[in-house]
Amino acid sequence: MKIRTTRKEVLQSFDKVYRISQELGDEISRYINPDYYTCGVYGWNSDIYKINYSFALVYGYRPFGKEYPREKQQELLKKLDKLESRYDKGSIKFDTMMRKGREIINEFFLA
Repeated sequence: MKIRTTRKEVLQSFDKVYRISQELGDEISRYINPDYYTCGVYGWNSDIYKINYSFALVYGYRPFGKEYPREKQQELLKKLDKLESRYDKGSIKFDTMMRKGREIINEFFLA
């Protein structure tokens, strides 16, 4: 379940807050659930994924934080696409794909 928060709280709570593309955010949301969300007068603004105690990813209509490098985002997308293609070919099960996807995401951002 997501917890409502504010931009100010997120920026104060995490040492590193990175904004990611909508494409990568959609892909990550298939494997992990957001921990927090922000909203404003026009509705939902963004989802926040807590990677660890000092690192958060933000994506949505009005994300905030420092832009995560585009090359790195594309690298992670390729890894996740490769994993999904293995599932599509039937070489791994759905549960295995979900577990490995979470592992890839955590290892990628914590490396």
